[in-house]
Amino acid sequence: MRSSPLRITAGLFAVAALSAVLFVRSAPDHLVEAVKATWRRTAGENGQACFDLWASSLRDPRTAQLLSTRDWGDGMIMVEYRARHEHKAYRTGYFDCLLINGEVDKFAVVMQRSDETLEDNRRTN
Repeated sequence: MRSSPLRITAGLFAVAALSAVLFVRSAPDHLVEAVKATWRRTAGENGQACFDLWASSLRDPRTAQLLSTRDWGDGMIMVEYRARHEHKAYRTGYFDCLLINGEVDKFAVVMQRSDETLEDNRRTN
């Protein structure tokens, strides 16, 4: 007896879903977060784009995790993150990004980061 293509497709989908659930339950948190981030990048999520632009400014960007994204309307989103700071403890923080035509305005983020860096340098000197 031959299986129908619909049954084969449903079976493959069930195996893939079960594999995903097992991965999420048994894999270390950093691997699960890496898979989630890759998925969000592939889907073109603005929260992930904003997070990616700001994360390199953190003390330990490798430990940074995107926790949530909030759309404020008026072309602004806020990203909540968690990352290690200089004392090796985790803290949460927030990044803001401006949206233009529904996408993160990379130029505005670069300018904002530059302004913050200049301000930090003024305070320390």
